[in-house]
Amino acid sequence: MIVLATAEGARLARRLADVLDAELAPIEEDRFPDGEQIVRVPPELDGTVIVVHSMVPPQDENFLKCLIALDAARENGADRVIAVVPYVAYSRQDKRFEPGEPVSFRAVARAISANADAFVTVDLHEPSTLEFFDVPAENATAAEEIGKYLRERFDGEELAVIAPDEGARELAERTASVCDAEHDHLEKERISGEEVRIYPKELDVEGKTVVIVDDMIDTGGTMIEAAKALKEQGAEELYAACTHALLTRNAASRLLAAGFKDIIATDTVPTPYERVSVAEPVSEAIDRLPE
Repeated sequence: MIVLATAEGARLARRLADVLDAELAPIEEDRFPDGEQIVRVPPELDGTVIVVHSMVPPQDENFLKCLIALDAARENGADRVIAVVPYVAYSRQDKRFEPGEPVSFRAVARAISANADAFVTVDLHEPSTLEFFDVPAENATAAEEIGKYLRERFDGEELAVIAPDEGARELAERTASVCDAEHDHLEKERISGEEVRIYPKELDVEGKTVVIVDDMIDTGGTMIEAAKALKEQGAEELYAACTHALLTRNAASRLLAAGFKDIIATDTVPTPYERVSVAEPVSEAIDRLPE
C-alpha cells in the first residue's frame, strides 16, 4: 500500500501512512507557463494506492488537481485507487436551489467516481449525499478525536459542548460523549420582525467553559452569532471547534476578537489552528471499504 500526498494533503497523509504502516510518497507539482497544473507521481506504482488531497480554496483549482492526481496514479500502475479527500468542495451545493441549477456536489462525485475505485471523506456536510458516488464511499468523523483532545485539555473543568444549530447536534453529541461533557444545541426564536433570540435548548451554560462545535467554519458568522448568545447566557470561556477550518474573510481574527479563546481544528485543512488529526478515523474508514 502506498500513500500519495499533494501539498494540501501532506500533513494528514504523513500521519495516515504511519497508522497504516504504508509507504509515503509526495506528488510533485509544477505549472506550465500559462498556469496549467502538472502533477507527477512515482512512475512504477502497483497494488493499492491512496491519494490524499484536500479541496481547500481555491476549490476549482484543487478539484482539478484531485482528478489529475487520481488519473496519474491509475496510469502509472495502481491496481486500486482510493481517493481520500478529507475536505471535499461543493458539498454544501447538494440540492437544486434555483431552477436551471445543477446539483453541483453530484457532479463532483461523478467526476471522482470516474477516476477512483473508492472514496473517503470526513464529516461530509450532508452524509446522505454519499449516494451520489458510483464507487464505495465512506464518511469518517472527527468527533471522537476532537472529544479526546477536549478531554485532555479541559480535564477537571465544567465543560459544555454546544452545536450552533440543529444540523450540528449529532456532531456535538458524539464529541461530548467522549469528553464526558454536557451537550446541547442552539435554537432561534423570533421575537419580532427585527429581533431574534438565540439560546441553548435545554442546558444552562452559566459559569461553564463552552466549546461550540460545527463541521465547518467558513466566514465564522455562525460561530460569532452563537458566541454572543452564549455570553449573554453567562458562559465563562468560549472555544470554537470544527472539523474543517476554512477561515475565509479573516475569520480567525474576527473569532478571536469576538471572545473565543482558541480555535480547535483538524488536519483536514492546512491551518495554524490544527490541534487534532483525523488519521485514525480515516484509516478505519479505509478498512471498512470492500476489497
